[in-house]
Amino acid sequence: WQAQRASEEQQWWQSIAQQVPPGVLLLFLLATLGGLYRYNMRMVGFHNSRADALEFLAITGDKDTAERFDKIATALAADKVEFGKTATPTDQAVELARIIAQQK
Repeated sequence: WQAQRASEEQQWWQSIAQQVPPGVLLLFLLATLGGLYRYNMRMVGFHNSRADALEFLAITGDKDTAERFDKIATALAADKVEFGKTATPTDQAVELARIIAQQK
């Protein structure tokens, strides 16, 4: 019974081999979704600035709307907002491996 139990018991490297691939996949998906979220937030800011400019010009009723629209939309645009640099999936996988190595 003990011999069978010992043969079925996983070694530490087998546990790591089973846990690392899903962890790397999760980090990759989070990094991808984080980039997609930042992109969508910039697009929302861009379209909101255009909508605000159109509403403002509709209220004021200016004659030369094309030039003023460009100035107002540029002033209200959120395209210069930076959300910071994120770690790549490779960086996150290296960090995960470093943490696992320190626990042993």
